[in-house]
Amino acid sequence: MADDLEQRSERVEKDIEEAKKDWEGKQKDEQVPGAVPESESESD
Repeated sequence: MADDLEQRSERVEKDIEEAKKDWEGKQKDEQVPGAVPESESESD
């Protein structure tokens, strides 16, 4: 039981890290709607 919980915890931690890296990459891409903060995006 404890081993299963530890494995799940590690998997969730890995998923969070991957999502964080993905989001950080999208924040640098002006083609991704909503990812670039208003102050950094170009005005239409």
